[in-house]
Amino acid sequence: MNSVLVLLSTYNGEKYLRDQLDSLYRQRDVDVHILVRDDGSQDKTTSVLDEYRNTYGKMTLIKEPNLGSKRSFYRLVQLSYEMNFEYDYYAFCDQDDVWDDDKLVTAVRALEQIDSPYKLYYCNPSLVDADLSPMQDVDCETEQSLVSTIISSHSLGCTQVMNKLVLRQMMRINSHMEMIEDDSYLPQHDTWAVITTRSLNGVVYYDKGRHIKYRQHQSNVVGGGSKNAFITFKTRFKRHYNKPNHRSRLAGLTYKIYGGDIHSEAREDVYLMANYRDSILARLALFFSSRIKTGNLSIDMPMKLMIILGYF
Repeated sequence: MNSVLVLLSTYNGEKYLRDQLDSLYRQRDVDVHILVRDDGSQDKTTSVLDEYRNTYGKMTLIKEPNLGSKRSFYRLVQLSYEMNFEYDYYAFCDQDDVWDDDKLVTAVRALEQIDSPYKLYYCNPSLVDADLSPMQDVDCETEQSLVSTIISSHSLGCTQVMNKLVLRQMMRINSHMEMIEDDSYLPQHDTWAVITTRSLNGVVYYDKGRHIKYRQHQSNVVGGGSKNAFITFKTRFKRHYNKPNHRSRLAGLTYKIYGGDIHSEAREDVYLMANYRDSILARLALFFSSRIKTGNLSIDMPMKLMIILGYF
């Protein structure tokens, strides 16, 4: 039976946490252990965690000061290394979702068929509201290349499962954290997991099936999951356009960390994305590059304009 370490970050999550923990302990046909990092919760989150740890075991709980969601997940990756955890696979986990009991075994079976030192799995989510009632589902998009991932990543961390080599290579970013003073320019852990895998010429497996109830509540609304057109537009704008030079900064970070390991064609593209503002010729080269696209015109047309204006 394959073993999986679930990396769970919590913060003031007592309202929905029990549902998530119940679903983790219901996972079948895999040996599950949970590594939890609590990010300075001020409610009863840690009491709930202590209760489940004492009742069911197979949980390691680390209570640390608040870092924010992004840095908390990177800290979890680091903790998994520092504590010498040795598992076959690793899975990121949010505090407010509900996993189907076959979520992990489905991912593991897919990954077991992949012949690559670096491999990562993700699937579609089933969108539900705060009460777990079904909402209109949206599909993730297949990320075909490293470049497309830097432009617009569609893989949700709560659906990702990866092997140890991917997780360990993700840690390269930790030595660069101090240079990223503005957390809005720090990539989400799920985006970085895919960037890491693709940078090292690994395999990213996309499962069109749905094995997780992805809870939407308050401001937690993914693009396409809301029936309110304004909310959907605002979410997509925040995700794609509100951070000037976000993609070029991410490309620069990727090149600095993985440059020598990226295969030649993608390496040239990533370098161009990171340095396109150096001259008008570089901007035009990026503008006309056939690989700088997502296939979604609502994203690609504004993106091309951002390149010319120097905000890509």
